[in-house]
Amino acid sequence: MASCTETVDALQAEEKRLSLLILDVQKRLHAALCELAGIKKGDIVLYKGVEHRITKIETDYGYRRDKPWVSGNPKKKDGTFGIAERHLYTDWVKL
Repeated sequence: MASCTETVDALQAEEKRLSLLILDVQKRLHAALCELAGIKKGDIVLYKGVEHRITKIETDYGYRRDKPWVSGNPKKKDGTFGIAERHLYTDWVKL
């Protein structure tokens, strides 16, 4: 029974190590895709004629590696950015 417990412990430790490795790779991939697209949170983009400030960048979705899905706050009539968050998908242009 001890060898079975040791096997389970070893496999759980290996699973944890690999999970941390996968998270690190996903984080670096996200950063590389954002760099490829030339955007970061806080950048201003144009979507359907309205300026938006990027609040979220999702590199897990979309079919274009050079243009990830983004979400942003639309610019209000007074020139400030609101708190509403709109999904801009890949239909945006960086200003």
